[in-house]
Amino acid sequence: MKMKFRKCTAMTVLFGIGAFAIAGTASAQSNCAWYALNSAKQQQANLQKSCGFKGDEWSKNVKAHKTWCESVPPQVWQATMDKRQKALNSCK
Repeated sequence: MKMKFRKCTAMTVLFGIGAFAIAGTASAQSNCAWYALNSAKQQQANLQKSCGFKGDEWSKNVKAHKTWCESVPPQVWQATMDKRQKALNSCK
């Protein structure tokens, strides 16, 4: 009886870890989709306001923004988003 309980407990833990990993991946993908769309919008504002900001972070390429976001920790893409917004806010 103890062996069945241990196997059941171990399986429950493994399934729980797997579900958490899948949920974390889905959440990261959702966050990066949001990041990518808003990054492209920030570039659109850069162009509309004629701010002249340049570089990879000022691209209209949503796919490139999403790919980059998925390769870095959340605090990195959040800081990049904030930096661009501050730059846009300072552009008249």
